[in-house]
Amino acid sequence: MWEGYSEGYLRHPDEYGPAGKLLVFLASAFKWGNAAVIFFFVLSGFVIHLGYARRLLAEGPRARFDFGPYIRRRARRLYPPFLLALLLTWALDTWGRRLQLPLHHGLDPLLLNRALGFDHRLKTAVRNLVFITNPVFGSDGPLWSLNYEAYFYLLYPAVFAIARRSWQAATIALVALSLLGFAPIWPGSLLWLRGVFQLMIVWWFGALLAERFAGRFALGYGSLSGLILAFLALPLWRWDPNVPAIVLGLAFTGLLAACFGLQESGRAASSGDQGSFGRWTSLGSRVVSCLANLRPLGAMSYTLYVIHFPILVFMSGCLTKARGGTLPGHLGWAALGICLCVLIAWLFHFLVERPFTRQRERARSPSRGSGR
Repeated sequence: MWEGYSEGYLRHPDEYGPAGKLLVFLASAFKWGNAAVIFFFVLSGFVIHLGYARRLLAEGPRARFDFGPYIRRRARRLYPPFLLALLLTWALDTWGRRLQLPLHHGLDPLLLNRALGFDHRLKTAVRNLVFITNPVFGSDGPLWSLNYEAYFYLLYPAVFAIARRSWQAATIALVALSLLGFAPIWPGSLLWLRGVFQLMIVWWFGALLAERFAGRFALGYGSLSGLILAFLALPLWRWDPNVPAIVLGLAFTGLLAACFGLQESGRAASSGDQGSFGRWTSLGSRVVSCLANLRPLGAMSYTLYVIHFPILVFMSGCLTKARGGTLPGHLGWAALGICLCVLIAWLFHFLVERPFTRQRERARSPSRGSGR
């Protein structure tokens, strides 16, 4: 929705005023989209496993996995927004081609176009419907991550069977699974599964945090927050693109542990000594608690994630055509695109998310612990 940093700003920075330059550097945060997905993997592991970790704490090895209801809950969570995204992608991509938008015909020179695809074959649609999103359907590039998330869900019951006896054994098993994913034995047709094997351990990092949160092991949040230092190791691991993802997963686990520790310390400080440390932790706890005000965004976040990209691609194509093949050097249209995507996602949320994820349905079984 704007000319970008490398293709625009760097070529003529003198055309940007102070406010424009500030917005350019703030917008650079969006280049970390893949890292945000890794953070979500960790968060997803925490949310999905938390209820089961509490069940394991209460019932021990006798705990059983509710496989049928679990699969139905995951299908209700994933498929309605996903099906909407596929339909919306097909409609917008088809409309863009009929309007002869340059972006939809591979004529746009910007960097974004190099990562776009417009594969609408029936074979691709069927593969996407079973969450093999390589390639993704049409222009909806973010669907790549559903390949991972859906198969993490499918692998989880087997991991639970091991964790029922020992979370340490489950961790060792997933480390072995990840190493198998990195082994040079995978044919091209199974690369989608290879990635799942590699990164299931990232999802399990969040599950281990849930184990701590539920009280199944006693390692302190302070110790776990030391994993944040994994951020420093990112430049050292470049031989496989999924290795940095695992390092990021460790760092994000440490970040979440630090948040939980801050929250825990704040609660303790509110009922005890209000020294300088207590005041700081109490303030931090209030800041963390304020994030609850973003609950409406969290409720619709999955719909927003799976539908935003084809909308922005279509808008970008219209804008590019109207401007004779260029995009503007300001972020006004980008801001409009973001607001429009959020509004559309909020409206669709009531159609394809809320009916399937109502709180009262999840409350029927406290052991579910599944919000995502």
